[in-house]
Amino acid sequence: MASSTTDTLNLPLYAYRPLQGGHFRFIELLPGVEGDPIRIRIYHSPIYASLVTSRPRMRLREVRATLPEGWHVELMRCSRYLFSTPGRQPSWTHPNPDIEPSSYLVPQPEHIPKFEAVSYAWGTDTALLSITVDQKPGQPSFSLLIRPNLMVALEHLRNPSTVRTLWVDAICINQADFGEKAIQVSKMSTIFSQAYRVIVWLGPKQADSDRALRALKILGTKWEWTWTYEQWVSPDATEDWRLLDVSSILNNEVEEAIRSLLRRPWFSRLWVVQEAGLASTLSVVQCGHVELLLRQFRNSLFYLLLCEGGMSWASCCTPLSMCSRPEGPRDGFRRVLWDLASLECSDPRDRIYGLLGVLSQSVVQKIEPDYHISVKELYKQVVLKHANSTGAFELWFDHLVSGEEQWDADRTDPTWVPDWSLKQRNFWLGDSNRFAAGLSRVDFEYEDPGILVVRGVICGTIATVSDIGPSDPHVSIEEGARWLQHSQPPLEEFYRGLYRPTGDPISLAHVANLSGFQYKERFVDNCPSSSMPTIDEWKSSIYITSTQEAMLSRANRGTLIPWTCCRVIANKRYVTTEEGHMGLAPGRVRREDKVVVLLGCSSPIILRPRSNGHFSMMGEAIIYGLQDGRALLGPVPTPWKTKTDPGYLWLKFFNEETGKVTDDDPRLHPLGEESEWQPDYVSEALPRGGYQHYRIWKNKRTGETCKHDPRMSPDALRERGVDLVTLRIE
Repeated sequence: MASSTTDTLNLPLYAYRPLQGGHFRFIELLPGVEGDPIRIRIYHSPIYASLVTSRPRMRLREVRATLPEGWHVELMRCSRYLFSTPGRQPSWTHPNPDIEPSSYLVPQPEHIPKFEAVSYAWGTDTALLSITVDQKPGQPSFSLLIRPNLMVALEHLRNPSTVRTLWVDAICINQADFGEKAIQVSKMSTIFSQAYRVIVWLGPKQADSDRALRALKILGTKWEWTWTYEQWVSPDATEDWRLLDVSSILNNEVEEAIRSLLRRPWFSRLWVVQEAGLASTLSVVQCGHVELLLRQFRNSLFYLLLCEGGMSWASCCTPLSMCSRPEGPRDGFRRVLWDLASLECSDPRDRIYGLLGVLSQSVVQKIEPDYHISVKELYKQVVLKHANSTGAFELWFDHLVSGEEQWDADRTDPTWVPDWSLKQRNFWLGDSNRFAAGLSRVDFEYEDPGILVVRGVICGTIATVSDIGPSDPHVSIEEGARWLQHSQPPLEEFYRGLYRPTGDPISLAHVANLSGFQYKERFVDNCPSSSMPTIDEWKSSIYITSTQEAMLSRANRGTLIPWTCCRVIANKRYVTTEEGHMGLAPGRVRREDKVVVLLGCSSPIILRPRSNGHFSMMGEAIIYGLQDGRALLGPVPTPWKTKTDPGYLWLKFFNEETGKVTDDDPRLHPLGEESEWQPDYVSEALPRGGYQHYRIWKNKRTGETCKHDPRMSPDALRERGVDLVTLRIE
């Protein structure tokens, strides 16, 4: 590594000039070879859009309309369109050569200046090294102090004969100016989305790093996957990935090399998530002097996660989440916060600010980075602003972290404000596909000091509570089985009993609870995963008798059942209510707690009555019989069944007699021509191509639109006889 030379140390320190509005700092990394001191130039510039313009990219249905007969197209998670026809290798190129490529290819950033943004881990070394900042010819040079790991990165990124234009946060943001820092933090998404490519710098070469990257490149070029997890042979593959023998690539040494790579500091840093999530398709992962396309790196991790003989969920889950774009229909504030809860950040406010670039813009635009407000105040504002913006309560999924902690009934902090500063989320509640409040909108007010006033329905009182489930979501199958043995209905009741609240088989209620409603029959058309287990597969796998040592046979260890079930039960208690419901509740649940469905909340909530008539928040629950708006609208009439779309964005209704699937809830009166509200569908463009589709309701008179069914407003529900109550949560 080049060290600070005597000449550099004797130079005066570089003094930052203030940035003008709309300007950014960039560095020009001057050429050099190994051993040469690092020299840079710093300049200020806005980012100008290129004069080159192109028409908007076609949507998926528009591309499909242009295909020759026998061809098929899918939108991949890398945001590219993949074209296929039987008997031929899939292709990124449209089969009709007359179709202009710019109309369907992912638009690449074309901005001035053309720059690369560096995503890296700062490190903890407090020692500083000096680099030279050159000025215009004839002007004096200065020294700038940087950390050793950045020095190493610049040495590897430097070209031997050409200048390289970079954006590096430690240099391009004046870290001593908190006002500038707050402004630049709010513009991080601009930097990383408009860089022509992002360099994910993992660090210098180590003994086994080249071996790991070679294996990942082989695996990463084999396949692509859609937003609904359908797997396709990649056009870049030299052989069908389904015929690939993983053991020929993944021996013990290579697998340990990959694990070692995934343990590097970059994979523990929160800020890098938006940096990689907004990166262009040209972006790379670099370790030493070896590069791998970021999308290939992402593909290889997903392959290792799903393939037989691959690596564990614990090894791949967080790195995969960090390298993925949270832009698909299932990804939102809730998903991003949970997936990335274990990552490091020096300031707990950065749990929010560090993710602004990858969160919903409808929420982000209401949150301005402000390092002067307290952490608790920020988290409270996020809950309130998110609920106002989205019309949903969906951030209580990780409200409680440890079920064994003592609950302080006299605590003064609002119990409805999550503490996201806690790194670990030691439980999981599945995805937001339960629709406990249907498509209703939140109805709440905030009262000082710290009281959340909400409307909903009290559905029951906790009657029995099991021992707490395993504390680790990645618990062994055997340990999960031991807990299940003491928490499920007797054998005869499991297979023949009926569930009192709904009349369904008890086995179905048990499966729904333990799977987090993750079973194939729950979904219309494409499941989120082709390996999603059926109800019968769940039944045969989870019921434990006293003679069984594990809840799953070896044949089932390769399915989604083991890790789904073990994650769902972690830090939960199996509960029943006086009204006959059963399900999973947070570890702090007690007898006499209330089960409540709040307007705009996808899951039932556990509340604890306080002596003053108010309530304390315990967190979300999974309770069969309270899904799909049943507490507000009642059961769906025969022959209809509720399902959900693969993106979990809205309910669908399946007619078992006709096979018809509709978005119209048979429990609600039709919106006729005389109604001022009409349903419609919109598509929202995603930053890196593709679209997210929503169902909305539009007011014909005012033009107002909303994502919540106006027939489920508080007044409309009361007219139906729903007993909505007002609850104050402290």
